[in-house]
Formats: sequence, structure tokens, C-alpha cells
Amino acid sequence: MARGGLRRDEVLSLARRLISIESHKDAPGREAEIGRFLVGWFRDRGIDAELQPVDGDRANVIARIPGGGGPSLILNGHLDTVPSGDMPDAFSPRIEGGDLWGRGACDMKGAIAAMCCAMAAIAGDEASLRPNDSGQRGESLHRDKALGPNSVRQGAAEASVPLGEELLFAGTVDEETGSIGVKALVDAAIPAGPVGVAYWSDGGHLAANGIETIALGPGDVTSAHGPRDRVAVEELSAAAALYRGIVRRLLA
Repeated sequence: MARGGLRRDEVLSLARRLISIESHKDAPGREAEIGRFLVGWFRDRGIDAELQPVDGDRANVIARIPGGGGPSLILNGHLDTVPSGDMPDAFSPRIEGGDLWGRGACDMKGAIAAMCCAMAAIAGDEASLRPNDSGQRGESLHRDKALGPNSVRQGAAEASVPLGEELLFAGTVDEETGSIGVKALVDAAIPAGPVGVAYWSDGGHLAANGIETIALGPGDVTSAHGPRDRVAVEELSAAAALYRGIVRRLLA
């Protein structure tokens, strides 16, 4: 990935790698392998990352880019998927008809890849994270044409400013079976008063604990969990650019 840039092939490559790592309830260690992989991925790009233990070897992934003052922004997504079920070759990702197919492509390893690549691009930006002194509220982030009409949206219609204490990626475990990962995240000593940009149902747990939350990302939720689990390749890079843009707008 070029300094401060986003490359479509990098987002797609990471999404494919994540799909190939089984992280469902029947997989040995469940999310342990994908957690270790992502910590290494972030550290290879100079981003501070660690595992937050949740249950045995199962751990959330926390990556941080330090900023200035004000509340923090969290990019949150879950690392687990449902099992393969009736999807053939579910963990052998493939491109077909402009879509990336594989278990979790839609829900939600495609979005995780987009968030991670957005973090890496932001870490390479020349501008440091800083508070927004404009006093203006961010524009509505619920709908973005690049992500298609059925992208998931949940929570507040606007994101507040200023922010800037730090930018975090939080990859949480167990969304599909009990959400113990996001509950551990809420209980942890994360900066007070964060503005959350989250995806899918874990956002409800964040919102219930007073963290302003928006859920959005690539894919059509009607594809999740079934034999047609897929996401448009173009939506992956669009989502990474959107996540990066959200951060830059809030920090402008």
C-alpha cells in the first residue's frame, strides 16, 4: 500500500485471506488464529496492535493510531462467522461475476478488510489526527450509493465532532453466538465518550452503553449466512475509501 493511499488489490487480498481463516464456533480455537493474524498485519504496517483476552484463547483485536484531544473514533467489526453450512468450499475464496465469494465475505470479513486498510492508509497520511474545532456536526453517514441499497445501517444519523484522542480498530469475537467480545470491549478501559462507527448487530451493544453508533459497510445482508455469501469487489475498495473519508471529515 502506498503511503497514505488505498489500493484495491490490497483490500481484496486481505479479504480473501480473512475468509480463508475459519473463525466459527466449530473451528479449532474459534477466532484465535484470525486474531493473531490481524495483530501481525497491523504491526507489519507500523500500527500498535494487541489482543484483548475475552475467553481462553479467544481475544478481541485492538489497534490504535494516537491523535490529539477530544473523544475517540472506533471502527468496530466482528471476527467470527457462521459455519460453512450449505455453502460449498466456503473457506476457499473465489471471484465470480465481479463478486468475492466465501463464508464471511458479506458478514463481515469484507468490511473488516476495508476497515483495516483504511486504518493503514490513515496511518500513512501526512496529516496527524487532531481535534475538529469547527463546531459543526458531521453529515449523515447512513446512506452511501457506493455501498448499494441494502448495506446495513443502524444507530444515530450523524456523527459528532470534535474527536481525536485516538482512532481505534476493534475486531470483536462472538457476535454470531453471544457478543461476549463487544461486551468485553465496553467493559475495558477505552477512552471515555467515544464516537463509534460500527457494523451490524454488535452496534446495539455499543449504543446501549452510551456510545453513539453508526453501522454501515459493503455487501447485501440478504447474502449473509447462506450459500450465496458474497460481496461485490468494487464495494470493498469503496468501503475502505468511505471509512477513511469518515475519519478525515471528522478530523478536518
